[in-house]
Amino acid sequence: MEKRKAKNNKVIAWSVLIIALAATIIAENFIHVHVVFGLEGRMFFHAWYGLIMCAAIVIFSKFLGFFVKRKESYYKENRND
Repeated sequence: MEKRKAKNNKVIAWSVLIIALAATIIAENFIHVHVVFGLEGRMFFHAWYGLIMCAAIVIFSKFLGFFVKRKESYYKENRND
């Protein structure tokens, strides 16, 4: 029963996400966008820009993790028990 409920919740969550994304892309056709740069006037620019920036944040955080991460035994080595 719990698996079915969890699966239904995932389906509902994905459906809501897809509908919200589609609504924002459709709404872009009816809203006047004040363009600062020429590229901003392109169709679906904000959707592509958001996708690219999200991917850039993920890649940057993975790169940053190489410099910030510690060994798994970091806290065990430094404890004075």
